[in-house]
Amino acid sequence: MGIMPEAQEQPPQPLLPEFADWRIDTAARLAQEYESRPIGTPIYLTSYTKHPAYNYLSFFTPSATALALKVATEGALEAENSKKTLALTNTLFGTVMGKAVQESDIPKLYDIFESCMVAVTFSFQALEVFCNGIIGRRVSKPFSVKRKNLYVALNPAHLERQLSTDEKLAEVLPEVLSVKNPKGTKVWELFKELKDARDSSVHLKSVDAYSNANNLDHESLFFHFLNNSVTKYPKNAVAILEYYFPQNPPVWLQEASKRAKQLL
Repeated sequence: MGIMPEAQEQPPQPLLPEFADWRIDTAARLAQEYESRPIGTPIYLTSYTKHPAYNYLSFFTPSATALALKVATEGALEAENSKKTLALTNTLFGTVMGKAVQESDIPKLYDIFESCMVAVTFSFQALEVFCNGIIGRRVSKPFSVKRKNLYVALNPAHLERQLSTDEKLAEVLPEVLSVKNPKGTKVWELFKELKDARDSSVHLKSVDAYSNANNLDHESLFFHFLNNSVTKYPKNAVAILEYYFPQNPPVWLQEASKRAKQLL
């Protein structure tokens, strides 16, 4: 994996037509001529892999964070748009009139739940892969972290494997990216909200999977999805990522931010 030699990193610019896709990990322009290519030629971080038919195959390296954000955003939009078209019918709950999803729309309802789970889990995954990417590319020596009241030095690979996303966002990334620890800020509240939703979706407990007629005040995960807009989760993820780039955010984050602002 590499980028053309002699390329100098330029301040992020709005994505221009000659750049292939906003989800590209790193795109820049030549600051000087290189192999007859003029100044300003677009250059990209490129991945190479062996291929059984072509000897090798290369492609512009994607930002895994951007991919996750796009999946999360599309899942949220799909869920919210489908909610508006659910067919409901009047039904009695004891002596109280309410609504029920028509049997013919049960497949659509379950598709909505799937889209909601996708939106939540991929919003959180965007943060996970972002943390690991920063650690893998910017931490080059052992990093000291607190473990059971003791400080231990972990190399980058161990940081990625052993630290929780919470620890990476609060302890490692602030030092690496020269920002303040986000704990105690509105951004951290957004993170906790997203983490709770992700944990409920990924580690689904029976109490969250089934409603209880004797305790209607307890909202199951599926009723939570129906009663709340899941577009807040990709928006939360983008807001958290923006915290770590108070200036010159990467192009993929600029575009993800624009898309988040368009969500309901």
